[in-house]
Amino acid sequence: MKTTESGAIIRVIKNELNLTNKDIAETFGTAKDTVWKWSNGKNRATYDDIMMIIDHYELDFNSIRALAKHENTKL
Repeated sequence: MKTTESGAIIRVIKNELNLTNKDIAETFGTAKDTVWKWSNGKNRATYDDIMMIIDHYELDFNSIRALAKHENTKL
């Protein structure tokens, strides 16, 4: 089953930076369950949420998105 693109992006960020749901939740003032739901496609992270995370960690959106698309095709 494919997950949402936003979920794949969150998973890639977590994997690339070795972050936990708790790390992201504490940094951005959200619940770790929310980050878990984003990562697992239960809820969709908004574009603004994703961009805030990408900007905070100084990541390249296009690179992260390409990795997420690749990951999503393997599911």
